[in-house]
Amino acid sequence: MNDIKRQSDESLKFVARHYKKGIFNPDTAWQKITGKKSYSLMQPAMLFRIASIMLILITVGIIYQNTDKTKIITAQHTTTSAILPDQSEITLQPGAKLSYNKTFNKEARNVSMSGDISFKVAHNAQKQFIVHTQNAEIKVIGTTFDVSSYNETTELNVSSGVVRFAPDSVPVSFICTRNMLAKYNGKTNELSVNSPDWSCLISKKSNNIQFRNAPLAEVCNVLNQYYDINIVLSKKDAELKLTTTLLNKNINEIIAIINLTLDTKLTY
Repeated sequence: MNDIKRQSDESLKFVARHYKKGIFNPDTAWQKITGKKSYSLMQPAMLFRIASIMLILITVGIIYQNTDKTKIITAQHTTTSAILPDQSEITLQPGAKLSYNKTFNKEARNVSMSGDISFKVAHNAQKQFIVHTQNAEIKVIGTTFDVSSYNETTELNVSSGVVRFAPDSVPVSFICTRNMLAKYNGKTNELSVNSPDWSCLISKKSNNIQFRNAPLAEVCNVLNQYYDINIVLSKKDAELKLTTTLLNKNINEIIAIINLTLDTKLTY
């Protein structure tokens, strides 16, 4: 905040040094600020304020664009922050872009993005906050997380709360909590999820699923979604840990491997 204030003060001084009467067209300046045409002449003091605001927006490195249905926020050359209509806070790294419909927070909270953006989502149990990238969907109620979306790759890093990560082309979604990292590569069609205690890698292209120290409850959740089945799992077996690579295995072979490895009696 101090940096923004300092930049604003410097911008006002710059405008004061270089302002000349008549250098700005009032109708053009007003239309850029408000999106509306104005046909009334403005006083020099008003022109000075408009010029200052325009320069400050450029200085802090963020550009707001409005269309008939969508608002777009783009970070330019510096890390910049903004507050959405629902009071959620976002921080955009240089080059990042976020857009949302003008009905945002009236019926739903949907945003689309690219680049690197940090989110601090305002809690609203009635309206999920949904982030759309090029190839994934991220759903939350209220939490803090970072999303990167570049070159067909979406990466989620959760700082707090609960987030659902769902790639478009892999039939498996994960519930991610604090310190979990999820990544989907659309080029290789690979989904990886890492927590401090366990990890999972799914390669749809090669039909390969890998688990490292994963709780059996998580393993069954992945298999249920991937193969569209319902595995019967007892509570006493839910926390058993599994490390294995399942390459080109059908579901019968996978169940047999798990039962043999962990001495369980899974069925589906």
